[in-house]
Amino acid sequence: MNQMMQFDLPMSLLPTKSEARKRADEGMQKAGDHADEEHAFWRQEAARFVSRFAETHVDFLAEDVINASRGIVPAPPDGRAWGCVFKTAAKDSVIEKIGYRPAKTSNLSPKVLWGSRVLDLHADFSELEWKKVMLNYVRAFTANTNQDGFTTSAVFNYAREMGFTHQQTMRQEHLAWMVDLLKGEEFELHGAIGIKTGATGIWRKTACNAECVER
Repeated sequence: MNQMMQFDLPMSLLPTKSEARKRADEGMQKAGDHADEEHAFWRQEAARFVSRFAETHVDFLAEDVINASRGIVPAPPDGRAWGCVFKTAAKDSVIEKIGYRPAKTSNLSPKVLWGSRVLDLHADFSELEWKKVMLNYVRAFTANTNQDGFTTSAVFNYAREMGFTHQQTMRQEHLAWMVDLLKGEEFELHGAIGIKTGATGIWRKTACNAECVER
């Protein structure tokens, strides 16, 4: 059986991390230049879209933004042009790297997870994004309250005081979303009238049973 010969490149021929990063940056820059040649001011248009997206999304992958931009921002000739846009957005404090998340477009390999630095707390968020924002207020409120239980309104009032003040905070679906959040944080609603919305009643921490003691 013939075996393929393998050769190891000398370490001196392999690019260093800084060299590889420099080459990647140069590739993104060229791709951005090419996009601007094909579509006038493409980078500016793409940058505006990233900024608007970041106003209503807590965290996201590049592919989330790119998918949302279809039909709004022309597709660049080279996808690396988007890398140039994200790098500039990070430099301008619009977004920041906060971790990694599997990306569908890369066979679920981890890609940079971007966090918004320009979140508009007056925006009309989708359910997913609203819950991401409100969860921070829920956890802060429940960690600092010494009351023997609390109302849904108390959490909403706390969120308003801390800056989450968009005018539609108390829409009917927001009450239902709040119930989901509090149940997810292991609180139970007691003495409620209209338990589906959580508009009344007192929230208390779920009693720990034998099963949770074992955990």
